[in-house]
Amino acid sequence: MIIEGSATLFSAYLSQQVFSGTVSFALSTPDVAHGETGPKIFASGTLNFFNNTLSMSAKLYADFSHVPRRCRRLLPLGHSRPDALLTLAGS
Repeated sequence: MIIEGSATLFSAYLSQQVFSGTVSFALSTPDVAHGETGPKIFASGTLNFFNNTLSMSAKLYADFSHVPRRCRRLLPLGHSRPDALLTLAGS
């Protein structure tokens, strides 16, 4: 079964002009018949800073389907636009 949703993010400590975001997510329940024990989660959205002066897209995929077997994956997904002035990369 797949559960989908969306949310608006903001901080209780900062105004929404300083930080806000919108995010969509999908959560897949484990397929017990195939030995999965945990969910798979995908989230994507846009994070806005300084009254939308700076914004960035963010994506995350987490696979917890085989956690007891020590096979877990947490993958940040990203891309930059061709006209981007700054590209950040990490591992």
